[in-house]
Amino acid sequence: MCGRPVVASLLDVTPPTPDLLSTPGLDPEEDVARLLAHLRTQAEGLDEREAARRLAQVGANEIRRGTSTPWWRSLLDQLIHPLALLLWVAAALSLITGVLSLAVAIVVVILLNAAFAFAQERQAEHATEALRDLLSIQNRQISVENIQKTVADYYKIKVADMYSKKRPASIARPRQIAMYLAKELTQKSLPEIGELFGGRDHTTVLHAVRKMSAERQQMTELNQQLHVLEQTLKG
Repeated sequence: MCGRPVVASLLDVTPPTPDLLSTPGLDPEEDVARLLAHLRTQAEGLDEREAARRLAQVGANEIRRGTSTPWWRSLLDQLIHPLALLLWVAAALSLITGVLSLAVAIVVVILLNAAFAFAQERQAEHATEALRDLLSIQNRQISVENIQKTVADYYKIKVADMYSKKRPASIARPRQIAMYLAKELTQKSLPEIGELFGGRDHTTVLHAVRKMSAERQQMTELNQQLHVLEQTLKG
């Protein structure tokens, strides 16, 4: 990332264009309810299915890590910026014509400008790194969809089986395990979990949670499987 020198920024600052301010639907003082409607969301955030749909449509909310520019290269870029080059020429001409004080003043301006721009650039890079780390933490939060996919992969079934009405043990048991983990690892209520498992009743979810909880205490193999799944989901 290469920032623009302070002097250059001061010389070419332009006010917002009338077209931008008059863009239909863009109102900085819009009330919250209308804003949420425009964003097609709600105060509690997106529900699990809508979040999954938007994830598939636009991709993960992440900042990709680029190649970091060495500090000396960033500083050099500020010293050889086109405006800085003009000032170097002015300083040289002042020195040639014998106006030493002016030449020194121009060099001081160049160096101060480069130092301020360099500091701003490094600060922006640190802010970007902090934001990337924050988004990374948020992206690791466990969702019901993530649980369904992880359990389906572990037991070699299709994710669609989580929503289906199929009842073979090879499908029903992983589905119950996924329901149990959804209750244990998310803040979803029983009705919400049931809805995300093909519109099942909350009593079905409650039965699965109680069954897996009891069997986990009695069956070492199941407890080990659940532990592996939990560690995988928690990353």
